[in-house]
Amino acid sequence: PREGRRQSKRCKRDGPGAVLIENGAFYSAAEKRFLPADAVKALADQAGTGDATITFCNTGHLASVSWFALSELAGVDGVRLYDGSMSEWTADPARPVKNGPAA
Repeated sequence: PREGRRQSKRCKRDGPGAVLIENGAFYSAAEKRFLPADAVKALADQAGTGDATITFCNTGHLASVSWFALSELAGVDGVRLYDGSMSEWTADPARPVKNGPAA
């Protein structure tokens, strides 16, 4: 979902505009584990994460992987997890949604 397109039928609309770090980027396929903390921190720095970082996905499941990698491995302060993710956010039509190509 690089452009914020809905993947779950629970999501009512497409969106939002966000910086994408694919969950697979946090893993070493060869070693079958998370990357070392400094490599995850480099991904976080490249994406421009900071104390206003909120991880989310379509239904909240995969967002926990990003939260763990950014908060616990990379040590990014203040990372939060929006467990309701897009399925909850888009249920209210008054909430803003923006989509488009990933930055």
